[in-house]
Amino acid sequence: MSRCRLADLALVGFALLVQVPSAIALRNHDVGRHLEWYGIALMSAGPLLLWWRRRFPVSVLLVEFAITLAYDLTDQPHGPIWVALSIAFFTCMLARRRVIAWSVLVLGFAVFVGPGHALGGSPPPAEIAGIAAWMLLLGGAAEAARVGRENHLERVQARAELARRKATEERLAIARDLHDVLAHHVALISVQSGVALHLLDDHPEQARPALAAIRQASNEVLREMRGALDLLRAGDAATRHPAPDLRRVDELAANARLSGLGVDLRVEGELQPADVPEVVSVAAYRIVQESLTNVVRHAEARHVVVGLRQADGELTVTVDDDGRGATADALAAATGSGLRGMRERATALAGELSTGRSPAGGFRVHARLPMSPLTAPAFQPAETSA
Repeated sequence: MSRCRLADLALVGFALLVQVPSAIALRNHDVGRHLEWYGIALMSAGPLLLWWRRRFPVSVLLVEFAITLAYDLTDQPHGPIWVALSIAFFTCMLARRRVIAWSVLVLGFAVFVGPGHALGGSPPPAEIAGIAAWMLLLGGAAEAARVGRENHLERVQARAELARRKATEERLAIARDLHDVLAHHVALISVQSGVALHLLDDHPEQARPALAAIRQASNEVLREMRGALDLLRAGDAATRHPAPDLRRVDELAANARLSGLGVDLRVEGELQPADVPEVVSVAAYRIVQESLTNVVRHAEARHVVVGLRQADGELTVTVDDDGRGATADALAAATGSGLRGMRERATALAGELSTGRSPAGGFRVHARLPMSPLTAPAFQPAETSA
């Protein structure tokens, strides 16, 4: 049985224990009125009806009101017949049926105790004032409980939405990193495989460097994929290591050179990779990685210049190649998931990324990344590794 059903059962039991024993006691007590069997039945029906209060709050409240009215119309001795009706009123209020709940409360005051009420025998003014105050207290307590519950539900929904958004950002971050890593290393593997195949027949001894590069790139892909899969399986319990950043940008240039591409890495200004904020450094590394991947796969370039410059509180990343420029393939690469991932990284840091024709006649990727950690997003998914 669920927790709500257990709570309903406990509430029904409480109301029965309050109302029925009191009714039996009233039956043997000289109060000027005789408690009939149907009075005890009405006393018992009210609590039992509370079992359906969550599913049918309005119907239960109206039936409880009718039961209470029937009990009073049969001239039974006064007793705790109001317990079940009060619980039904609270339930209807918590179910956000405020108009009906307040209407029943006002109608109950007019019918049962109000001046000139429908049942005759108007009670003394002091008793009327006391019951009115009690009803207002009951209504105020129900309103406070409703507001408290709604605030609690809003907080729960806000936490659930935050968790959902974080999970989405985590998945997007993993997808971006996998795309960057796979595209980069698979492109190198493809190029080096072509070189190895070309050399195997006539110069097999010269194919060794290409095969070594293929093995290195394959190991790197497997390591990154294993880390991502571990994170997806274990979540926060997964072992995480620092993501590659600008301190490893030399490795990117070296890997690209293995494909026969001339890479000129230029670090300008006062840039010290070790001092760059981590989120900025990781984003810059991934932008350089994806740009070199696109050059290897699409540009047919012989030379590429990677420029890194820190000035005026910004890190500028520029990748210029001397390839085919804005050809159909280059434009397709510029509008695909690779460029979208680069732009997402830049905009997440309140920066920007643009593409166009380079001075060398090829393709250019230009990114501006603010250096201040205050511009970094509030939530940064952790990077993964093996």
